[in-house]
Amino acid sequence: MDRETTERFDVIDQRFGAVDRRFDEVDRRLDAMDRRFDAMDQRFDAMDRKIDEKFEESKRYFGVLAERLESMVGLIAEGHRSLGGQLHEFRAWTETAVGKLDQRVMRLESRGRRGGSRR
Repeated sequence: MDRETTERFDVIDQRFGAVDRRFDEVDRRLDAMDRRFDAMDQRFDAMDRKIDEKFEESKRYFGVLAERLESMVGLIAEGHRSLGGQLHEFRAWTETAVGKLDQRVMRLESRGRRGGSRR
């Protein structure tokens, strides 16, 4: 090999060395980015777990609220039925009492027409 060819190979080797150094630098930067992405993935996973926990907690809380609401609505419905029954009984009693009073008034009025009072 002559000197010119050797010099050309030396220049090519230097260029390859520079390219290798660039690739090494790119590899280091990509490794750093991979570590950052891994850290971000871990944070996202932690947030996902937190969100899942909060969702389950909220679901349980609203389940309890729904049960309490159902219970309260049941009590209100039961009270409404009870009041309805009491109102029905009161009306029946009132009608009976008014009917008896009506009969007494009619008797008294009929006595008054027949000849006065009996005192």
